[in-house]
Amino acid sequence: METLPREIQTIIYQHYWWDYYNKLVINELNSITFQFSNMNLFLRKHFIFNTNDNCDKQISYYLRKYNSLLTKTKENKGLHLFASNFRKYNNNIFNKRYIAILSKEIHKDYINVCIYCIQLEPEYRFATMKKFNKLSR
Repeated sequence: METLPREIQTIIYQHYWWDYYNKLVINELNSITFQFSNMNLFLRKHFIFNTNDNCDKQISYYLRKYNSLLTKTKENKGLHLFASNFRKYNNNIFNKRYIAILSKEIHKDYINVCIYCIQLEPEYRFATMKKFNKLSR
């Protein structure tokens, strides 16, 4: 590599680092955007506006999965700052006061997604709390 002219080395390194940056950063950000849009659609379509309790128990796996996605996003500062640009994602999801209040009624596997659902559709906050309370029993 060192026997090549400097201009060719520069071009090779630019292509290498662009691809490396694309794989590590751009694809990760696109992935989190896609996951959040899927989560919003799923929560609205299958949980928030759904009134069937049996269906809620059947989708509890996905609610736990989305709770872990929110937790993982909070733990990664870069993803947390990027996700702060999303419409309903903000620091209230991880407010210790909210979590302390909810932990009395809701299982820890659903706390973050519960707060996110309340922020996603605030008009249905009481119904959402009631649904998560039933799931936690």
